[in-house]
Amino acid sequence: MAEFVGPTIEVGKCVAGLIKRQLNYLCCFNTNIQNLRDQSTKLDGAKVGVQRKVDVARRNNEEIVSLETWLDGVNEIQEEMTAIEPEIRNVKSGCLAIMSSFSLSRKATKMGETMKKLQDEHGKFGQIALPAPPPSITSNPRGQIYEYQSRKYVEEDIMAMLREKKERMMGIGGMGGVGKTTMAKKIMSRVREEGLFDEIVMAVVSQPVDMLRI
Repeated sequence: MAEFVGPTIEVGKCVAGLIKRQLNYLCCFNTNIQNLRDQSTKLDGAKVGVQRKVDVARRNNEEIVSLETWLDGVNEIQEEMTAIEPEIRNVKSGCLAIMSSFSLSRKATKMGETMKKLQDEHGKFGQIALPAPPPSITSNPRGQIYEYQSRKYVEEDIMAMLREKKERMMGIGGMGGVGKTTMAKKIMSRVREEGLFDEIVMAVVSQPVDMLRI
């Protein structure tokens, strides 16, 4: 017979815990409702903080991670909170309201537990967004060259002389690396677009001079 004592005690504990919980729904109605409202206020604050971080990340074109499920859960429980408030305000006193109070108290307790769980998850958030990927580098199909404004005046002078077709030879001078070849390519592109000449050829004259290559 002693072998049944252990299981019996465990079953008794489970039953006692269940009864205590049911009595809590009935006897602690006001406490459970107030706890629900407190948890709702705290969750609202957590959501506002997360939403601010999300807005900043989106303005920086960052990729949001690990928040969709949490935000969906918060929005869902907030909708339930909005729906239960009129029921709480309309609860009447007296024996006829016992079942209604019990049901609301039970629902409020479970909603409060859900809100507390969401707050705990919020506290464990690490990185909520990934840095935006670097801008892609694409080639310019028209071969256009971007220039500094200070070179624009020289380029325009050369284009004006080419349009007049009075000069047989022009030169672009400067130290190595200042952009002479870049400017020449830009001028070639503009000359081709305007159709100033039938043929346009570019030859590189290096040191030592390679006549075959020219």
